[in-house]
Amino acid sequence: MGVLKIKVWVSPLAILLWRCTPIIDIDGEQYDSPWGLHTFDVTPERHLIRIWFPYVTMPMCGLNEIKVALRPNETKRLQYTMPPIMFMKGQLLEVNRFTV
Repeated sequence: MGVLKIKVWVSPLAILLWRCTPIIDIDGEQYDSPWGLHTFDVTPERHLIRIWFPYVTMPMCGLNEIKVALRPNETKRLQYTMPPIMFMKGQLLEVNRFTV
């Protein structure tokens, strides 16, 4: 197995967004994932990760995606940061360590 550690982050100043629950989609399987750090055990292969959050009338606000290839016993860290403007993509990157 491989491990995906995904941190979904929202600015502490974005008080209204704390009530929104981000969605982490791994190869079509969706997980309601509150803001914070989440760990997923996945098969060692290529995965498509999509992350967004619903906000008022926008069901897929901040949508962004990344493809990640995992080898057996490998851990990858992804960090999603909400966009500064609701109509933009959130930032989704593979990182060596979490920055926020």
